Amino acid sequence: GVLRDHLEVEIIETNERGKRGVPGPGSPTLFFMPHCPMRLYSNVLWSNWHPDVACNGGLMIVGNDLRAYDDRAVGGDERDDPTNCILPALPFAVVTPVPVGREKSKEIRRTDRTLDHMDKAFNDCFLTVFRRTVKEESNGQSSINGPSSLDWPPQPKEHFASADTNNELI
Repeated sequence: GVLRDHLEVEIIETNERGKRGVPGPGSPTLFFMPHCPMRLYSNVLWSNWHPDVACNGGLMIVGNDLRAYDDRAVGGDERDDPTNCILPALPFAVVTPVPVGREKSKEIRRTDRTLDHMDKAFNDCFLTVFRRTVKEESNGQSSINGPSSLDWPPQPKEHFASADTNNELI
């Protein structure tokens, strides 16, 4: 198809359950994952855990705001899950909102009504990239200019579908 032939996009033929590795350092890879379940994000992170791969633009995710899993969506079981890759990666995440239509499409909407539902389809989309180290302030908050540095954490344990107790469809 068009994606494969003209844009040189690789189409994944089998369900890897998010365990798709970036080809390697120096191979920026974008994962387009709007509204995917938490486990899928965690598996992508697990598969690309090494900082030479995940950091400095090697791994890019367009999808949910991963900080939300820490702020409001994650309960005690998920926090204690040794296979959760999102929480240990959050201090290293640089999250930027993706502007989807609200302001930019107002002029277009006057003439083309097909964009009316763009805000709903792609709401809450963010671009997430990761950095190798982060500085921590004395109050425990991460910051670019804090006094101490945190290095990329050890890789969490691998998740296997048979151990999935949340029944998330991935």
